[in-house]
Amino acid sequence: MILKPSVVTESFRSKWMDENVPLFECPDQDIQSIYYFRWHVRLQADD
Repeated sequence: MILKPSVVTESFRSKWMDENVPLFECPDQDIQSIYYFRWHVRLQADD
């Protein structure tokens, strides 16, 4: 499915991440934040 960036909503992004990003838990919150940030950037690159 190809969507224009203006059509992609925050709820779509959240749903996509829930369905496609493997859960990652780490005692170091900085590393965990970087992990999810990089997935967020990956999703934006597909827009």
